Amino acid sequence: MTSESLSALVAALLSAAIGLSVYLEDRRRPPYHTFALLCFNLFAYHLANFVGLMLGDTSTVLVSYLMALGIPLTLLRFTRAFLSDDPAQSPGWDPWFVVASVLMSGVVVYLVLFPQPQVLRWFKAAVFLYVMGGSMLATLRMYRRYGHTESEVEQTRLRYLIVGLLITMLALVGAYAPWSAGTALPALGILFTTLFLYFLSQNLFLPRLLDLQEVLARLSILALMVLILSIVYGVMLAWVDTTQRSLFLFNTVIASVIVLILIDPLRSTIEERVNQYLFREKFELSQHLLELNRKIRHVIDIDELAALVIESLKRTRRVTHAALYVASEDGTGFSLRGYLGPRPPERLDSATNTHFLEALKANGLLVLDSLILEREAHRLGWETPATGSDQALDAVIRSMEELSTGACIPLSADEQLLGLLSIRDDRLREAYSTDELDLIKGVAGQIAVAMQNSRIFQALTERDRLAVLGQMSAGLAHEIRNPLGAIKGAAQYLRAEPEEGEDDKGSGQVSAELGEFLDIIIEEVDRLNRVVSQFLDYARPDHGLREQLQINDVVKRSVQMLGSIPEEVDLRLDLDAQLPRTRANPEQLHQVFLNLGQNALQSMRKGGGRLTVSSRTLRRGRPRATWIEVSFKDTGVGISREHLRSLFVPFFTTKSGGTGLGLPISQRIAENHGGTIRVHSVLGKGSTFTLSIPHNAGDSTSAA
Repeated sequence: MTSESLSALVAALLSAAIGLSVYLEDRRRPPYHTFALLCFNLFAYHLANFVGLMLGDTSTVLVSYLMALGIPLTLLRFTRAFLSDDPAQSPGWDPWFVVASVLMSGVVVYLVLFPQPQVLRWFKAAVFLYVMGGSMLATLRMYRRYGHTESEVEQTRLRYLIVGLLITMLALVGAYAPWSAGTALPALGILFTTLFLYFLSQNLFLPRLLDLQEVLARLSILALMVLILSIVYGVMLAWVDTTQRSLFLFNTVIASVIVLILIDPLRSTIEERVNQYLFREKFELSQHLLELNRKIRHVIDIDELAALVIESLKRTRRVTHAALYVASEDGTGFSLRGYLGPRPPERLDSATNTHFLEALKANGLLVLDSLILEREAHRLGWETPATGSDQALDAVIRSMEELSTGACIPLSADEQLLGLLSIRDDRLREAYSTDELDLIKGVAGQIAVAMQNSRIFQALTERDRLAVLGQMSAGLAHEIRNPLGAIKGAAQYLRAEPEEGEDDKGSGQVSAELGEFLDIIIEEVDRLNRVVSQFLDYARPDHGLREQLQINDVVKRSVQMLGSIPEEVDLRLDLDAQLPRTRANPEQLHQVFLNLGQNALQSMRKGGGRLTVSSRTLRRGRPRATWIEVSFKDTGVGISREHLRSLFVPFFTTKSGGTGLGLPISQRIAENHGGTIRVHSVLGKGSTFTLSIPHNAGDSTSAA
């Protein structure tokens, strides 16, 4: 068996495998089934050629010529389907080539019946020129389409195909030239044909241009490895006389060992060098992402993590837009923690982006270009959307366009969506290849782990802090309250006015100046006593006292007790009349609503504004559960990002005379009811504080 016959057999098997894979992928699309027909035509030709070379039979060789006559027909039909403006329409055959094929097939039948060696040599040259002519016409059609298309992506794709087809034709000319007889050139020509066939199939499978570049990179790496390892093998065996069986076998074993030792480091080195010199942008991106992966392991703070991720993406010079969103504790949405480029939305609400979030969790990655192609393919009847219904697919695309993202990667750990990372390069339509997106997904996994570690660290810190507060509270109550009572009593005694008929001497009457100082002492003692009481309320464990109530009633009572509301403040109630009754502690909820209302009014004291108090029910979570939400939305001064992080930290306050315990106590009450308080604020525009508790979360507790 010669190298030419062996390469023909391998080419036949590969052509059949490529054609079968394309046909099974989608037999309905004309570009797919016409390409499969081309592959099966090449399979028949290479198989007949292999049998002819093995048997040396003239009739079998003529059968291979007969199969070769179909190659221009199937190639031109595939080209028509591939370049058609309506890819759903099945193309026809080229009539002139059909006539030429029929006539030349008649010559084949004549030569089978009346063998003539001289005519056979001329006919072989005619078949070769006929096949090359069909290939040239296919190339010319691609070139014409290249000149008329306005899409830069389509131009690049066609340029790849034209160059590949010309190289293949050049290899075939060299393979079947008169001087190539007895050399390895025919085998190389067959190899180039098969490689180009594989590249054509990837054009059908991979609609994204950068994925084709990845295929080229892999083919380049494979070709270099084959070349280097072949040289190693050849050097080890070339000088050995094949008649010396033992020496030949020994060198074969040694060459195989050397190849096995070299293959892994050689592949890594070649892959790195090919990417570094031919695909430099991908190489630099991978280096920056590897460096980011190393740095993430040492970060525990969410804001520091977001800043590190955004800065690293900026340094890659492959990202013009980026955003890192972190899930809220109650699972109602995602808040922006870092971004690059134009400012994206501050919050991504789970309820209004359900389809997008479900598709993100299900697919692990969403690419806008691929989703748009998927939508177009579905509307042509080619495939079913992976994101669900047409409405779901449109909703996913709409959400990604609102986020101004080209690719979105979920940040998940333990099957929990902790956040999402969106990236985009608006300089290119197709900015990231599949391999590059896989690299970014790997970094996203590391980010998710860091976010999970941050949550665990914060929970442990909070637990330790509360434990210390609980231990301190009892001692503080005695050590502070007793002296406070004595101080206040003494001050009140000194401040007291003399009773009627009592001698002024020795009475509590004091001068006006001294009385003013005593009033200050009494006032400050009362304030300090309130701080101690609030501190104890914060540290005291919940006793779980609940009763059936209508939360709207508690809200109305709390609003009435807010005190005098300035005329410039517009108070609006938007309470859901269908709000269900639930089990809760009315006094604790009243304390929360009173605190949130007073904070909202204080933020609007200077310029007035609007305070909207609303209630509603919603269903969320898995399994779906009913939640009750009460929101206090003001149009006040808003809260800065730095202060937002410390709102629920005890003793943190921006008010003169404030204790810094109102919001922490309110958050503790919400947590005791199984819920939370979330905040959304824009500096200069106002804030929204929302209490969210599950419906009937206290059924298991004892009633008051």
